[in-house]
Amino acid sequence: MKNSSLITTILIAVGSISTGASAQNVYRCGSSYSQKPCPDAVVVDVGDSRSQTQKVEADAKTRRETAQVLAIEKARQKEDAQQRTAQAKLAAAEHKKSASKTKKAASPSEAADGSAPKVKSTKSASKIQPMKKEPEFFVARTPADKVKPAPRPN
Repeated sequence: MKNSSLITTILIAVGSISTGASAQNVYRCGSSYSQKPCPDAVVVDVGDSRSQTQKVEADAKTRRETAQVLAIEKARQKEDAQQRTAQAKLAAAEHKKSASKTKKAASPSEAADGSAPKVKSTKSASKIQPMKKEPEFFVARTPADKVKPAPRPN
């Protein structure tokens, strides 16, 4: 048991030393960059010149900004959902109101002699419906096939 943990420790140490990253040179060749030198190539220093505290501060700032962006997106989605709900309620109320007006105008209680004027339902009132959820993917639909009447027996 002691030998296996000693061997494991040695193997981990050797593995970590052998996998150390070696820096590669980056060359500027005119207006492009390459890992292979070209004639008149200039070696570019690509090392991170920031101190450890600067790097930690930059990483913390990135996390804060990411959290803010996610919070803004979540608030926008919530507001969109509220607007869709409000629009659906308004459309349903308008549809119900127009339907009740049509029924009320045609009811015999208003005109006892039966001469109540006929009220045509407007197309806009019949078209107002709550918003339907669109399918996630495009769905191709064809016009409904007309059913042919069955032949009459002679």
